[in-house]
Amino acid sequence: MTIIDESNIDGVFRARSGAYRYWDATQCIEFGVRMTHAALDNALIGEIEFLKKFDQVRDVINAAHGIRDNDLATLVRCAVDNGGTISKNRRKQFSASVDLGTMDDIERAVGEAFFPLPQKAIRPIP
Repeated sequence: MTIIDESNIDGVFRARSGAYRYWDATQCIEFGVRMTHAALDNALIGEIEFLKKFDQVRDVINAAHGIRDNDLATLVRCAVDNGGTISKNRRKQFSASVDLGTMDDIERAVGEAFFPLPQKAIRPIP
């Protein structure tokens, strides 16, 4: 090895390259692929379950109330994030476009879909 200057070194590789050239990474790659599949499967399954429940809530609320899809999506996500309830701040924020009874129905539908008691289906809103 010869040092040319501060940032340049001239070196000659003198070991056998076979250990580096023919390294078998099959087990590492197989492990990486298995972990990738597991992560994707779990994420996709969770997302599909969320969308099924979200669609249930949307269908129940749309059948009983006329509410903009954007408002409904926001309120449902907020209720899911808060364990089935819509916060007081969100209620105030949406009070001009969504009545309180509709917000109560959204909370009930989210609670039944996302946080169900054992073997309880979503009931239609009267």
